[in-house]
Amino acid sequence: MMKAGKETLVVASSSNERFAMGLLVLLCSIVMNNRESNIRFYIINDDILPDTKKLLIEKVTKLGLSLGVTVEIRVMDLSQIKIPDLPLMKGGLASYARLFFSEVLEESSIYYVDSDMVCNRSFPPLAEMESEYGGFLLAGCRDDESYIELDKVWAGKGGRGLYVNAGFLWMNLQAMRDENLPQRVREGKDIIEGIRLKVTPYHDQTLFNCHCMGRIAELPQHFNVVGVSLRPDAVMNPDDNWHFTGEVKPWLAPGDALHLTKSFYVYHVIMRKLGLEGRLPYSAPCLPLSNYKYMLRHIIAARLWFRSKNRFRRFMIRVRCHQGAKSAAAAYSDRIDSLLWKA
Repeated sequence: MMKAGKETLVVASSSNERFAMGLLVLLCSIVMNNRESNIRFYIINDDILPDTKKLLIEKVTKLGLSLGVTVEIRVMDLSQIKIPDLPLMKGGLASYARLFFSEVLEESSIYYVDSDMVCNRSFPPLAEMESEYGGFLLAGCRDDESYIELDKVWAGKGGRGLYVNAGFLWMNLQAMRDENLPQRVREGKDIIEGIRLKVTPYHDQTLFNCHCMGRIAELPQHFNVVGVSLRPDAVMNPDDNWHFTGEVKPWLAPGDALHLTKSFYVYHVIMRKLGLEGRLPYSAPCLPLSNYKYMLRHIIAARLWFRSKNRFRRFMIRVRCHQGAKSAAAAYSDRIDSLLWKA
């Protein structure tokens, strides 16, 4: 039962079993930083195991109770959404589900957030967003130019207006219903074919930017800071929303890689503070063998580990990275303590 007199924040995300730990951290971060609202979560379930789903709901609901936040979690199976024959993504078909929210959700607008994000900011009330951006289909943060250049499908469709990263979106569901966006997606065979032929690497993001072209509003960049991943020098502003883009996710990172990046170290601090480490199969430091090459390329590109043949220099670089990670983690640890324990 939602508390009267408080705004209701509605947030949707999606996950499979492998991304469940990321989803759990995301939901907890939203609850911690949005205490002035009731919160309703929609979770698109792509084969999350029953025990995992039970843990997720219990953990987030209990955190809400401890902070005086009323949390409602509605889990929807992917089968409830009519997704057409689209190319399979690494995140599964659930990543496409948001394109069809206007058909299955009753709200006039919602936020969508990827499960590989940590949200350190409070969300503007939905009524405020509808008043400011009611003439748009979407609002999101501008993507990096180097990524935009890779989307040849979007460029082929005219490439005009704002191009956003689809990890954090305000979605105007009423406008999408009025303009029948889901059906346009299903009928856009040329765009789907471009995705199938790998003319673009982004899939769902390409569909959003093509079908909403010219009808997308820009949000401040701090709502979706991309690339907070394996860069050892990543700047981590504790007031930004962090988006861990890329194939290697912090809850899947091998333990011996944590010292090489502040962001991964900080992420594991969050997991420890919330009592999540080791609670799910994918929360333990582990990584498919095929992803080690991917991670190694990032470390080499950062020129901090294998650049020098001098063993002593490599050791000192490792020490400095580790110290930087610990320093960043200690500062963020204090922030989490203030959010969890102060009234």
